[in-house]
Amino acid sequence: MSAAEYASWCTYASLEPFGSEAQDWYQAHLASVLANIHRDVKRQSNAFEIGDFVLFHRARSQHTEHESDRDLSTGEQRLLEGFRKLKSVQSVKV
Repeated sequence: MSAAEYASWCTYASLEPFGSEAQDWYQAHLASVLANIHRDVKRQSNAFEIGDFVLFHRARSQHTEHESDRDLSTGEQRLLEGFRKLKSVQSVKV
């Protein structure tokens, strides 16, 4: 695997998590739903959030879609922009 291909996979994974990170988020979502269904509103007035149940990965804010973009190299940022343009073009065609 070339460095460019590795960088593209890293960028893709930052956009669309897969593997154990995705499973962790899926399980956290399920746990938050169950916790909110069974919570005592008098004791826990605020609803639980998905981030409260993520176990193994750093929490990502749901409000900033690409918070990790700050850590990308220049080449990775260009690749990310390419993916975003491709995604916008594909959404227009549909």
